[in-house]
Amino acid sequence: MISAKISDFIIAFIVLAISASLFALAPRDFASKSIVVKTPNSEYRFPVDINEVYRVRGEKGETVIEVKDKKVRVIESSCPNKICVKQGFCTAIVCLPNRVEIFCPHAVKAASSRKIDAITQ
Repeated sequence: MISAKISDFIIAFIVLAISASLFALAPRDFASKSIVVKTPNSEYRFPVDINEVYRVRGEKGETVIEVKDKKVRVIESSCPNKICVKQGFCTAIVCLPNRVEIFCPHAVKAASSRKIDAITQ
């Protein structure tokens, strides 16, 4: 009976060791460290850690996106009103005429981790 208890502990230890190693080797969530840009024809992911200017093709023409200091903005667009350009750095930008959507999952996570103040309660 005692040997059965020892074998139970050994099996439990092996199961825990395998679970811990699988957790350690599991792929990390790299999608949250990228900016997602959706256009009518495709979807792009750009790294948030690299300051760069990207060009994507929308329905009406080209949209120029700037990633700087882990923030994103549209610096040029072929849409008529340029509302997306006027938004500046945001967590989500949509250019309706050009059908370009820009989303920053990392910025949403950072904003949601902030405490609620007295005004928003």
